[in-house]
Amino acid sequence: MHLFEKRTRLNVSAEKLFAWHERPSAFEELTPPFIKVRILKPLKALRDGEVTSLQIQLPFMPITWVARMQEIIPGRQFVDVQVSGPFSYWRHRHLFEPESPDSCWMRDSIDYTIPMGFLGNLFSKKIDKDLRRMFDYRHAKLIELFGA
Repeated sequence: MHLFEKRTRLNVSAEKLFAWHERPSAFEELTPPFIKVRILKPLKALRDGEVTSLQIQLPFMPITWVARMQEIIPGRQFVDVQVSGPFSYWRHRHLFEPESPDSCWMRDSIDYTIPMGFLGNLFSKKIDKDLRRMFDYRHAKLIELFGA
């Protein structure tokens, strides 16, 4: 099991940042231009049990990724869990941690397992690097929108 975390302080309340993430366009706005993603089934709402599916273009083939939303605590967190996709296991917890009435910490915490055992683990450094690049972009975008 691998763990990836990224944490950034933002000048917005946890409740407002959570509400921003509930918007239908939030995912697209946070998707880096260097990742080719097509939404096959958009989220209707950020609710427990809601399912979304995406198609991600990898260098040699497209991969369909299906995720289910769960553990939603309005204003504080939501979790997306892979139902099917490229990982053996994927759990991404989005945390909105209040610091003051006008600031919070955005924390992305991802537990994942790479398929194919030893062979899959050979790619773990590349996957960690790709996740770092993607979440550096996402958090920079949030800083651009809300300030840090």
